[in-house]
Amino acid sequence: MLDLIPLIKQKVSEAVLDVYDIGVEDVHVEHPENMDFGDYAVNTPLVIAKRIGKSPMEIANGLKEHMVSCLEQEKDFAFVGSVEVAPPGFLNIVLSQKYLIDTLKDICETADKPGGLYGAGTAFENKKVIVEYTDPNPFKVFHIGHLMPNVIGESLSRLIQNQGADVKRANYQGDVGVHVAKAIWGLRKEMDAKNYTLEDLEKMPLNNRIDFLGRAYAVGATAFNEHENAKAEMKELNKKIYDLDPEVKEIYEKGRSWSLEYFETLYKRLGTKFDFYYFERETGDQGLKVSRELLEKDVFEKSEGAVVFRGERYGLHTRVFVNSFGLPTYESKDLGLAKTKYEDFPYDLSLIITSNDIEEYFKVVLKALEFIYPEYASKTIHLSHGMLRLKSGKMSSRTGEIISGDELMNKVRDAVYKKMEDKDWDIADKVAIAAIKYGILKNNIGGNIIFDEESWLSLTGDTGPYLQYTYARASSVLEKMGDKLESDSKIEKLSLSDTMKINEDESMILRALYVFPEVALAAAAEYSPNKVCTYLNAVARRYNTFYSNNRILDAEDKDLRVLRLAVTMAVKVVMSNGLWLLGIECPERM
Repeated sequence: MLDLIPLIKQKVSEAVLDVYDIGVEDVHVEHPENMDFGDYAVNTPLVIAKRIGKSPMEIANGLKEHMVSCLEQEKDFAFVGSVEVAPPGFLNIVLSQKYLIDTLKDICETADKPGGLYGAGTAFENKKVIVEYTDPNPFKVFHIGHLMPNVIGESLSRLIQNQGADVKRANYQGDVGVHVAKAIWGLRKEMDAKNYTLEDLEKMPLNNRIDFLGRAYAVGATAFNEHENAKAEMKELNKKIYDLDPEVKEIYEKGRSWSLEYFETLYKRLGTKFDFYYFERETGDQGLKVSRELLEKDVFEKSEGAVVFRGERYGLHTRVFVNSFGLPTYESKDLGLAKTKYEDFPYDLSLIITSNDIEEYFKVVLKALEFIYPEYASKTIHLSHGMLRLKSGKMSSRTGEIISGDELMNKVRDAVYKKMEDKDWDIADKVAIAAIKYGILKNNIGGNIIFDEESWLSLTGDTGPYLQYTYARASSVLEKMGDKLESDSKIEKLSLSDTMKINEDESMILRALYVFPEVALAAAAEYSPNKVCTYLNAVARRYNTFYSNNRILDAEDKDLRVLRLAVTMAVKVVMSNGLWLLGIECPERM
């Protein structure tokens, strides 16, 4: 299939040169919001009017006349059906029916071809990209805030992979630090209160152990903030954890293993498989080494026993990279992590996805990184997302007033199951996760999101379940057709006439399907999964209108039946591929 936008830019540039003898550096091509104005709109006549000294409408008509004369002469211009002019000086290009039908056939052919992914591109071809996301901390609850980077990171990984990149997924987890000391301090208190041993806890189901660990962390976090003696104990405990002191080694390793085992159950449910797992304990030594080098270069300085970076020199703020105990902070560990990731996978691009509440933190870290590893800094992009909130407000793992990720997924799954006529827990879970993922991804990455169960589960609105329902509907039509479709004609061998009559519903779908590769490219290049959401919702609405208004299985004649089945198959392909880019599974029935 042709890459139309570059081709249109080339043809318009050639027309401007031929007709007006001037060159244009950039031709802007877009899809008009109103399809009555064609499939593509070009504003070049408006841009060059002053240079030529003519009105935009006069220029547009001159270009139209020239381009129309090329239609019959140039084979690579056959994708154009007509060129129109619209005030105040736009060139509107309408695609030919032949191109739309050929695209329909091409999409249907990919349905049975292994690796024949319609919508794939080459924008990131031969690039190595590492995407770091999710980053939960062992000993703390995997709360609904962790769903945001997981869902966004997985979708971005797939979008970039879809453009030809070698993508590796990385997960960086805080297995040391004050939060671990709080959890272990609280764990000891709770075990003493209930007369539990580690062996007793080991015998509990995993979810019970995680609940116990979550409560223990809340106990430790509260005591840390309210009691100076407890705070001092936890600071001392933190040092012992770093040193793997025999006094804490067993309870630390047990709690860490429980958390990591639990996280894996969530990743599997969410459809994420990481290639690299990094831990703060491992990056700490590297971070200390880097920080010492920067101290020697006078980039860092000593302050009250700590090593700090004076960010004010660069319009930022001061951060501590080594604390007064001589321990590496998050900041220095992130410096070490950049080097470790590159050694494991020499990346061309490193994406780091976190919440926007640490955006300023990352500005400081990346600025410091420029001084020690400029080659890594130049390849690193930090993408920050907003918060996922309940209607009741923000959560706090400090107080224990939180909603865990699996608690939210289970809540939505149970709501789906109650509504199902044919009860199926597996499908209910897929629909629930689709609702959550789409609810997150349909928004711009940077904004906050309010979870709304009722609207996110709607089968008629802009939701994940609505798209799954459209896919299932298309699957049902094709399944019902069964052998009849086979006897009519193989879809990939369709010989539909370029002049056959296509009604408005069919045309609306055909004029949407060809856009998918452009949308997938833009979503990857701009790190914007919401573009795929908006597009798929438009395709779904058009197909469901088409389905309601037209007979498919019992269409008036064979050619019309095959056309409508081809449309259905193409919609199924696009919905499947598009939902895959969002990390959403497609049940064959709902």
